[in-house]
Amino acid sequence: MPRLVTVALPETRCFAATVPEGLEVAVGTPCVVERGGAPELCRVRLVLDDADACPGPPPATPPARVLRCATDDDLARDAVNHQLGEQAMEQFDREAMNAPQGVHAVAARFSLDRSRLLVVYHADQRFDARRIAASLKRRFQAETEARQVGIRDEAGVLGGIGSCGRATCCATWLQRFRPVNVRMAKAQGLSLNPSTINGSCGRLKCCLAYETGETRQAAGAGPTPESEEDET
Repeated sequence: MPRLVTVALPETRCFAATVPEGLEVAVGTPCVVERGGAPELCRVRLVLDDADACPGPPPATPPARVLRCATDDDLARDAVNHQLGEQAMEQFDREAMNAPQGVHAVAARFSLDRSRLLVVYHADQRFDARRIAASLKRRFQAETEARQVGIRDEAGVLGGIGSCGRATCCATWLQRFRPVNVRMAKAQGLSLNPSTINGSCGRLKCCLAYETGETRQAAGAGPTPESEEDET
């Protein structure tokens, strides 16, 4: 069975990728990954023995494929792509300046061959960015996708350090968000102070769900029921 790793682009959340036999990678290794038919330069965030060892919910899409470790030419091209991505973000924010929904670009990323451009943006309400995407496509001559994300996804893209002292789960290995609610914190006897139970995104910490089942089983209770107050 191919080895499984989680990898991440500098401006996007992590995703799963398979590693071919004979290719040695470690955490931090820059590598070229094929995803959706386009090459991407990523860095390894987590190395797993096999697909069954992947923690958390299964990925929503099949794993991508690591093609090779990055060469000096790949790294040089990626540096140029990063500068172009900064320009794309500036243009996006400029064209969305008059939008009433608090729209702002979170990240912009070109595929390694510059055939595709992904712009990730946040807005307080639903915002149709197709007009801006078309403008970016004309300028950069690349297939362009503008993707709106929520506050939890934005935190995963930006990354950070959790209260545990480790890099946040959403930025390292967590590929799908599980519903969490205040009852999970209560079941674990945690303080309900927002500074204790909220993550850097301002929402309830994803890790509240990790130990809820064990806590309730130890107390002789059943699984924590889901609630309409769940945060997703």
